[in-house]
Amino acid sequence: MNNGSLRHFFFLSIIVLLVSIVAGCTSSNEPAKPTVIVSEISKVSPTASIIAESKTGQEKIVESIELAVADGTYVEDSTYDRPNGNETVTFSITVENDIVKAVSITTHNPAPISAKIIQGFSDALPELVIGKKINELNLPKNVGGSSLSNAAFQKYVAKLIETK
Repeated sequence: MNNGSLRHFFFLSIIVLLVSIVAGCTSSNEPAKPTVIVSEISKVSPTASIIAESKTGQEKIVESIELAVADGTYVEDSTYDRPNGNETVTFSITVENDIVKAVSITTHNPAPISAKIIQGFSDALPELVIGKKINELNLPKNVGGSSLSNAAFQKYVAKLIETK
C-alpha cells in the first residue's frame, strides 16, 4: 500500500469506528430522552426544584416543566376602566397540579354600584373555576353581572400562564 491509500484506509476506519459508537449509543428502540442538568432545574419554574427533590427521575422533572402554572398562591392587583373612572381589585388564585383550588377577589374602595357588581362576580366565580384546570378555564362573557371584572380576571389568568 502506498502512503495515500494508507491514509485513506485510516480515515475510513476512524469514520466506521465513530459510526459504530454512535449507533451503539442509540441502538435502543426507545427515543432518546433529553438530558436535564439538575443545577438548571430552578430556572424552569419556581417549584421545579422542590418537585425534583420529592420525586425521582427525569420523568418527574419533565412533568413539572409541562405544568401550565407552578403550584402556589398568586396574588396581584388589577386596575381596569369602568364608566366614570377605574376600579382596582386584588385577585388571588391557588393552583395545585394545574387545578384551581381557591380563588378570591378583594376590592379597594369601590364605587357603590361597582361594589355590588364585583360582589356578584366574586360570589359566582368560585363555582366556575375551582376544581378546573387553570389553562382550560372557559368563562362566559358576563359572570355574576360583571363583564369588566371578568375580563380583568381572564387577563390575569392568561398572564399567569404566559409568564410561567
